[in-house]
Amino acid sequence: MKCRVTLLSTSLALACIIPSYALAVGDDQDSSSTLEQRRALSNRIKQLRALRKKLPIPVPSGLFGIYAFPEKGQGVAGINYQHHEFDGLIQGSKSVSAETVVTSAPNRFFGNPMQPPTLRVVPESARADVIFPFANFAINDHFALVALAPLIRKETVLETFSGGGGINSLGTNTVTTKGLGDIKFGTIFKAYNSDDYGHNMLFDAVLSAPTGSITEEDYNLTPMNTKVKTRLAYGMQLGSGTWDAVVGVVYWGKQKQWGWGAQYLATIPLESENQVSLRSRDVF
Repeated sequence: MKCRVTLLSTSLALACIIPSYALAVGDDQDSSSTLEQRRALSNRIKQLRALRKKLPIPVPSGLFGIYAFPEKGQGVAGINYQHHEFDGLIQGSKSVSAETVVTSAPNRFFGNPMQPPTLRVVPESARADVIFPFANFAINDHFALVALAPLIRKETVLETFSGGGGINSLGTNTVTTKGLGDIKFGTIFKAYNSDDYGHNMLFDAVLSAPTGSITEEDYNLTPMNTKVKTRLAYGMQLGSGTWDAVVGVVYWGKQKQWGWGAQYLATIPLESENQVSLRSRDVF
């Protein structure tokens, strides 16, 4: 009897001890899991802060490639947007009126049938909106492949003057073009980053394919006060019509909350002329 009591007491003691021990182990596992999560979150925050230190604050606007250079083996995709707007006329360094242009600017086609000696249609204003979807992929720590496909919309307001001379205005007419521009692809080379990313340099080497249309047409108001659908001026076309090289260099820097930068880009046609016997000039 005494032995049985002892065994019973021992069993009760074990029954009380084992659940307590199991509960303690469970608490330790939960605490360990929570601690690991906090460490992972802390490490992620540190990584984001380190990444932020690499980038200038505020962002230098218009510098190609700064925020589009991913880490090795990773890709980046995004969309850039540009808006351009122009107004008025300039001859040399002086502003001139439309009336001055139509009475003094020579018409290069004068001598052909129905061509007056001076210009009779002049631009009043122009605007362009360009959306740049792009994608980059880093081959290694210094080279990244890049491709972009511009979606373009252009609009120009033209003022037409009647007949072969004089300053009698017939009013204005708006012409538009929209569509895919010249697709660009190439590489970005990360040449230099200082230890604190206070000074940085990139090189761009890109090819531009002639995917944009160069035969866009719209209705123009003629000096005879009629509307005729004709091919638009070269500047209203969506592409160059030639294979072009786009090369450049980018520098940017930062100091605490200030950032600055500069970029040089050159677009150089690689063909003597396009299918309509025109060639865009070198652009720097």
